[in-house]
Amino acid sequence: MKLMIKALIFGCLLLLSSCSNLIAQTIPNMRDGVVYLRKGDLMKDEVVTVKLAWSNAWIADSQEDHVFLQAPNGDLLKTVKVNSATKNNSAIFKLNEPGDYRVEVAGASFRNFTLSTHSALPMVFEPAKIHKSIALPRSGRMFFSVRAHQQASFSAKRYGNLSDFTLSSVTDDRRYQLKLKKHRHYWEHDTAVIPQSIRDEIYQVSWSGDGKVSFWLDGVPNLFSTKKSGLFEPHLSEGKASIQITDTIVGPVPSVGAAFPFVNPPEVTWPAIRSWNVEAANYYFFADDLKDNKHRDIAFLETYEQQLGIRKSNSILANTGRDSVLKPTKDHRSLIIDYLESRHKRGLLNDNYVAFADEPNLNYSSYDEFETYFGYLAAAIKNSDNPYVAQTKLAVPQSSRFLQGPTRDGAADRKGIVWAEKLIQQYGQWIDGISWHEWLVRDLIDTPRYHEAVVQANLLARKYQDRLGKDPALIIGQTNVSSGASLSPYEQETFFAALWWTSVVIQSSQAGKLDQIMWFKAADDPIYKKGMIRVNAKGVEHKPVSHAMHFITENMLPWVLEIKNKHPELDMLATLSKDKKRVSLLGVNKGKRAIKMNAVLPFLEGKIKLSKVTGLNEQGETDLSLRLTRLDEGNRQLGGLIPQETLFSVTLTVQSQ
Repeated sequence: MKLMIKALIFGCLLLLSSCSNLIAQTIPNMRDGVVYLRKGDLMKDEVVTVKLAWSNAWIADSQEDHVFLQAPNGDLLKTVKVNSATKNNSAIFKLNEPGDYRVEVAGASFRNFTLSTHSALPMVFEPAKIHKSIALPRSGRMFFSVRAHQQASFSAKRYGNLSDFTLSSVTDDRRYQLKLKKHRHYWEHDTAVIPQSIRDEIYQVSWSGDGKVSFWLDGVPNLFSTKKSGLFEPHLSEGKASIQITDTIVGPVPSVGAAFPFVNPPEVTWPAIRSWNVEAANYYFFADDLKDNKHRDIAFLETYEQQLGIRKSNSILANTGRDSVLKPTKDHRSLIIDYLESRHKRGLLNDNYVAFADEPNLNYSSYDEFETYFGYLAAAIKNSDNPYVAQTKLAVPQSSRFLQGPTRDGAADRKGIVWAEKLIQQYGQWIDGISWHEWLVRDLIDTPRYHEAVVQANLLARKYQDRLGKDPALIIGQTNVSSGASLSPYEQETFFAALWWTSVVIQSSQAGKLDQIMWFKAADDPIYKKGMIRVNAKGVEHKPVSHAMHFITENMLPWVLEIKNKHPELDMLATLSKDKKRVSLLGVNKGKRAIKMNAVLPFLEGKIKLSKVTGLNEQGETDLSLRLTRLDEGNRQLGGLIPQETLFSVTLTVQSQ
């Protein structure tokens, strides 16, 4: 009997121990944000379990969402990819070593993600700013801290029924109320300023209502906890990146460019455009406008191509006023044929790919409606007896996104890659390029999506090689952090955009299969403040991404070398000159930790000289200390410390012996 009682007690203790390690504290329904978890020395001998669960929010059947778990040194421990084929609705993370772990729910996501873990484990949430980051329950509270003499502000943006926040000091009776208004523009929000204090303060956050919302802190670390005792500032340990660069050429670099407006750019902007060293462009041409003035765009096409160095492009046919659904009429067909003949006769748009509609998978009522329109125009152009018309290169589908569906109901049947395949099956002999727009990859850790899209587009082209009769150009005709006017100044106006664009160009280029990639757009306009520059009464103002564009194009050579790199926060592109006498390394440490890099270089005959090392961060150009060493097998290794949030480039020159 005593043995049975002891066994029962022991079993109960095991059960209690197991339960205490599960679902004791929770951050619910995250859509975009980071959770830091601190495993301290007191728990160093215990394997801490963290549960990630998810549920559908909107159009999830057309989307793949990503969640990343990073070790204290930044190594990627696990990636959870959730899509329509995922059968389970949860995953388990195990934290083995002591330190601060990082879990990122990459935005924009289309599911609600809930993280649950041990009650004793400190856990803080860093929400995305402006974009919806979480769906809060009707009752609850969070906490944040403000150090003495710090000036903080709490901001929030309304997305649904949650209508106000209350901030209450836990040490005295100070309270601040923030009512959330409905604003006209996406980037507008409400803010409560928290006066400085002579002592460290902790504030409790409570709210009225429930549902989707964004809230965040400026001036202090943007960190919240469900418990006062859970607050901490993460320590991001130095990372290590081991990179292998081979002498295998995988293909050419893409032409990097920007989307230019349907106007002649003011001469005051020409120096800025020239500083980007871009050789490619994305244009619109508007059928209704050209109907009234058939020479409307000749002057500025000549400016772009003859004055500003644009040598290749992709064009989108549309109507003004964001009218993207065009009809297969005889008048429309005649207008387009006359336009193409006129421009090609003038020597304009010689290396140009034409898309017949802007994001048809988003805007047309069905694939069938767009297919009828495309087939009507394509037949007339490709079968024309006029060589100036028949030489026109056509790109499809110029879709909103490629591997994911567009942001509309019924998106599962509207993925860009699906529409591209259908069009190739029907009209492959007339198709010269596969083109798409990429949006909503908002987090730096998730930019490998661009590499995957290029790889999948290339596989599609190879699958239908006989039908196409050629290797079609792969074109990312437009891209930005966000689509439309869903813009955040925390992204567009800051060095974040420089980090993001550099990472995107690197990831898109690594396969050596992409022909063009375009930042959308060259300059701000009154509605879409997503340009690289803004033009105002004072002249031209360069945003950080403008400086990044110059840095990128200055450090890309014609041929892409194969590279192997697993670190999630450091991206690198290795390119080779035509004479094989120079290697350029373009890289970015996009994380908030320094990374010790060791890159094994390709075998090159002759003496290698480290001829240029350049860094660029938020403050401007910065010095980097990198060195070359020789390995036992004869290869060289480049090593050194790359500071956090820094673009870098290295030029290696081969000197004949």
